[in-house]
Amino acid sequence: MIPTNRIPAHPGEVLLEDFLRPMNLAQTTLANKLGIPVQRINEIVNGKRGITPETAFMFAGEFGTTPQFWTTLQANYDLSKARPMTDAERAAEIVAAMDHALASGDPNKLTSVLNVIARNGWGGGTPLAAVIHWVRKAVEEARTMATRNWPPPAASRAKAELKKVARHRAA
Repeated sequence: MIPTNRIPAHPGEVLLEDFLRPMNLAQTTLANKLGIPVQRINEIVNGKRGITPETAFMFAGEFGTTPQFWTTLQANYDLSKARPMTDAERAAEIVAAMDHALASGDPNKLTSVLNVIARNGWGGGTPLAAVIHWVRKAVEEARTMATRNWPPPAASRAKAELKKVARHRAA
């Protein structure tokens, strides 16, 4: 079963925490036993490479598991990463970007909020149009005002509009 409240552990984390460390087995030792480059094991452990069917058979033979154990770990991880964000998660990401930008005191970071909005596919929809307007106004204000006036007044309005959108989309 794929957890909905978090991304499951990458198979490489399972390899490291449940097999390599308890068995006091080095990545190089495992690679040599399997006759594969150590880089392949290292990339799996670091989550930069997935488990292929070939690797699943090798790990199954070495650790006394099944190939399905390894491919299921990989499938669950991949499915969880590909799960579309809910509107509430999107709104939370945008609010976090806004909070980060305001806490930084850097006007350029406010522009990153617009990037997060665009990345989440909330471009110019009617409810979000007000948020985009107020974030842009906050960017303009921040670039023209003295730092002692931080945060720009429009930023507060943008955040209030964003919370309205989040409530509207969650309903």
